[in-house]
Formats: sequence, structure tokens, C-alpha cells
Amino acid sequence: MQTFRPGHKAVAYNTDLSRPLCAPPGIPLSAYSFPDGPLRPGTAYHVVAVRHSPDGNQGLFLTGLRVLFNGQPIPWNSSRFRKPGQSSQPPRKAKAKRKPQPAVCA
Repeated sequence: MQTFRPGHKAVAYNTDLSRPLCAPPGIPLSAYSFPDGPLRPGTAYHVVAVRHSPDGNQGLFLTGLRVLFNGQPIPWNSSRFRKPGQSSQPPRKAKAKRKPQPAVCA
């Protein structure tokens, strides 16, 4: 997981939903509003503030991209963003090379 701080840039890549990823169950979509529009893939946003959650995730408040819940501002889930210049895919692990077994003569 990437760690963001105020002043960082965050590039949106997980834009398939226009609501927070960790919404409480049973909450209607009408409770959420996006006065600045939806996330735009590949767009870099400026991180204004960061809120840490007990589960280790981060909530990001971004310049020019508000999300409101019942009229109150709430943060975006940081899993929707990556730092500029980094791939949206986690790095692949290199395969371990197998060492040749020495020949045993009987």
C-alpha cells in the first residue's frame, strides 16, 4: 500500500465506482454527492489532508475533488490512487532460478 502525505500528488486509477469503496451497508447512493464530478482516470490530484483509519488505510482529501456524505465532506479511499510515475499494478516477484543438481555416479 502506498502512503500519502499532504502535498503529495495522487493519480486516480481505480475509477470504476463513483462512491467510496468502504461504504457502510444499507446506505443509499443518494446520500453521496460529488459536487466536483467523478474521478477521472490518469488525472493527478493534490492531497490537501490525510485521515488515517484504524484498519491501516488512508482517506485522502483532494483539491478540487470533493465527495460529500449527507452534505458533510468525507475522504476518498487511498486505494483508488497511486503516486505519479508508479504502476497501478503491484510489482511482480522474480522467479527463483533453480540450481542444477550435481550428477551422482554410482
